Amino acid sequence: MTIVVTGTYILNDDLYAEYGGYTGSSTQSQREIAYAIAEEQAMRYIGTFLVPVVVTGTYMWPRTDRFQTKHKYVSNVFSLFSIHESGCNCNTQEFTGCAFVLDGPNGVISVRDCGQLTAAYQGCTCSSGMSGGLVQFRASFEAGHPDLQYAKSALRALALAAQAALFQIIDPSKALGGPGDPGLSSYSDSGYSQNMTGLRETPFGGSPEANYIARLLKPFRHFGVKKFR
Repeated sequence: MTIVVTGTYILNDDLYAEYGGYTGSSTQSQREIAYAIAEEQAMRYIGTFLVPVVVTGTYMWPRTDRFQTKHKYVSNVFSLFSIHESGCNCNTQEFTGCAFVLDGPNGVISVRDCGQLTAAYQGCTCSSGMSGGLVQFRASFEAGHPDLQYAKSALRALALAAQAALFQIIDPSKALGGPGDPGLSSYSDSGYSQNMTGLRETPFGGSPEANYIARLLKPFRHFGVKKFR
């Protein structure tokens, strides 16, 4: 799932400070960049938006009535328009359809053409490869985690992720292993050595702190396995 964050849904200076975020010599602009990076990483990790937002897009009509969106936690479908091939010159017709949420946590909706199939297909002598000239649909729906913004563990995770991003801007040496937060698995200095086990790569990096952030956010992920497209 590709998500480009230009602003923030949750993080701000007050919340960041409340949950232990380090500011140091950073500017307001630098902190806002760090907040956006943290929220983008968190959205990639949980597979949906951090708060419910309205999503509008045009999609290929599915082979069955079931369509799996790219976003988890779909809670409502506001509108749907079916798009039909009306001739052999790439002209299309749109009809009002409908949809309902079939499996919200997995982002699965059921789409309906509402009986417009015959009317749309009249006069079409070439095949689009879709039943009755159905090509696409345009839908507006709501997706996003309903509770994450209220969970203290998630807010702590976002503050830590923003802090890690801020360190890379103002003082990369503070990151474990130095610039780029490489996520060391072992450490040795002056006769002392330490091996870090159980580390894995996450959207936040591969360091122990990144893994801690991922563990804090793990309860907000939905590990669905259904696939309809």
